[in-house]
Amino acid sequence: PLVNRKDPEHRELKKSIERTNALPELGSFADVCDSLEAAGFEILDAQDRAADAEFGVPWHRPLEGSSLSPKRFPRTALGRRLTSVALRFLERLSAVPNGSTEVQNILNIAADSLVAAGRKGIMTPMHHHLARKPN
Repeated sequence: PLVNRKDPEHRELKKSIERTNALPELGSFADVCDSLEAAGFEILDAQDRAADAEFGVPWHRPLEGSSLSPKRFPRTALGRRLTSVALRFLERLSAVPNGSTEVQNILNIAADSLVAAGRKGIMTPMHHHLARKPN
């Protein structure tokens, strides 16, 4: 990530992404390159592939609730509310496991954190490394 470690908002977004996605600490691009080189690899290419996204659509757009398309409806405020109500009802009927509503809450926090970080340009899920181990 391109997180500014001195910026409290950046640090909080990074922590939220790690926590809600059950990830270990995310390393920076430089950390990953340094680790590859320390392991004896030669880096041939390292870049953010999200910058090459088709049609100029940011990687985080599908996580936003910014349109009323059927695919994005669950991410809208109304979609979230309806999903929450339905899950609580289904939990009471034992049709879904207890805790399903809490999982939905965690996933919403994860998506919100990823969208915020993506909009700020401090996170990408598409960083590409091509490396080889010389003989």
